[in-house]
Amino acid sequence: VVFEAVAEGGITRFGAIFYCGVQADDIILAPIRSARTYYIDWASGFNRPMYVHVGGANIDGPTDALGQLADYGWNLQNDINQFSVGYPTFVRDYNRLGDREIATEHTMVTSTEKLWKIATKRGWTNLSPALKSGKTVIPATEWQAGYAGWKFEDGKTTGSTSTISYDFWSGYDDYAVAWQYDGSKNAYARSEGGDKHTDLNDGSQIMASNVVILLTTEKGPINEKKHMIYGTTGKGEALIFKNGEVVKANWSKKTREAELGFTDAKGKEMVFTRGSVWISVLATGSKVNY
Repeated sequence: VVFEAVAEGGITRFGAIFYCGVQADDIILAPIRSARTYYIDWASGFNRPMYVHVGGANIDGPTDALGQLADYGWNLQNDINQFSVGYPTFVRDYNRLGDREIATEHTMVTSTEKLWKIATKRGWTNLSPALKSGKTVIPATEWQAGYAGWKFEDGKTTGSTSTISYDFWSGYDDYAVAWQYDGSKNAYARSEGGDKHTDLNDGSQIMASNVVILLTTEKGPINEKKHMIYGTTGKGEALIFKNGEVVKANWSKKTREAELGFTDAKGKEMVFTRGSVWISVLATGSKVNY
C-alpha cells in the first residue's frame, strides 16, 4: 500500500506500508524521510505498525509529528526513528543513484530485515508487547487482533478506462501523475512528470493493481516550514480504478486509529483486485482525467 500526498512546496512524498510478502526478501527502502502527521494518521489505521522515519516535523501545533508520536506512546516502541537508532540499521548512501548528485535528505537507506531486528529487540513481533499505561498493564496481543483489513479477489479486465491523469497542485508538472492500464497484466503503469516512474532495483515501470484517488480537505502551508494538513478522519469521496474500470466511491475513517474503509455508491464495501493499492490524496474538487 502506498499513500501519496504533497508534503510541502508542491512536492509529493510517499508513505509505504509493507506486509505479507515483504518477509520473503530483504527489501531495500530508500530514501527514508521525516515524519508527517497525516502519514502517522493513515498508518495508525493498520493496527499500530512499525513507523519508520528520519526525524520529523516538530513545530508546535497540528503538524507536530514528533510530539504526536510521543503523545501516542509510539516512541521507542513501534516508532523506529533514525535519530534514536542510527548505524548500521540506517546508512547514508550518496551514490544510491549512481552518478546523479542527490541532496542529503535523499540518501538515507535501510532494509526490512534490519528493521525487523530492531522491532524484535523491542518485543514487537507477531505479538504486540505488553504495555503499561499508568498502573494498567495491557497484555501482549496478536498484531492482527481487532484488525479486519480490506477484501481482495482475483481480477480480470471488465472495463475500458485505459488512462488516468491528475495534478496535485496546478503548475507543479514535475509531480503530475499518469497511469496507463495494461490489460495483459491487469495493472496500471505509473508515470510522473511525463516520464515512466521506474523501480531503481530493476528498472521496471512501477505498477499498481488498484489506483485510488482519495479526495479530502487540504490546508496549508500553515507555517514557516510549509507544512500541510489533510483531513484524515471523517468521510469523503474517492475514485477507485481496478480491472480497467472506475468506481465512484466513498472513504471513511472514524478516528485516527480506525481503519480506512471504502464503499461504493450503494454503501457496499469495496473489494480490491489482489495486488498493490496506490492511494493518491488530492484536495476535494481536484480534476481527475480518465
